[in-house]
Amino acid sequence: MSTLDLEPIKERRDKAHTEWGPWKAKGDSWDGYSVVIDDNGPGVSIIAEQIGQGEDGGRGDATFIAHAPEDIAALISEVERLRA
Repeated sequence: MSTLDLEPIKERRDKAHTEWGPWKAKGDSWDGYSVVIDDNGPGVSIIAEQIGQGEDGGRGDATFIAHAPEDIAALISEVERLRA
């Protein structure tokens, strides 16, 4: 098994970081879910799944995406701790 190179992952994480946050999954008026990055006004939404897709209307996908920043940070920290 090859060693996982954390540097490119950390670079992508750092470039994806926004000044807004935290990201969250939010139900929308169209009975689906979005990942909301900025909820202080009109916001910036990333639609995780189209209307009617999946049993949960996209909530699972939106929740997974919304938690990705902190989940990836935690996983990187754990890998670094285990390597130390």
